[in-house]
Amino acid sequence: MGHPVQPALLQVVQRDGKKCTAVLACGLCDERVDVEFYEGNATHILDGALLWIRHYSKCLKVDPDKPIGIRLMWDDGRVTENLELDPQTRHLRRK
Repeated sequence: MGHPVQPALLQVVQRDGKKCTAVLACGLCDERVDVEFYEGNATHILDGALLWIRHYSKCLKVDPDKPIGIRLMWDDGRVTENLELDPQTRHLRRK
């Protein structure tokens, strides 16, 4: 059985075309960080590297051996998604 997943919430709060503005609420340190990303084929898409740069590289409570679970809540009625960020590889995957 794997490690328990560390919690976080990423909530999209505004949209301008394909640009999404979201708030990342880290369940580890309780910090809130604004995150901007684009949907589709763009340079700044939602991926593990973006989340790592915006917050997790600085979060002192990240356990490198435990995945970070992220609940992605959309502002346009889409179904909430469960994501998982691997702190070692910076890979973000849908669960």
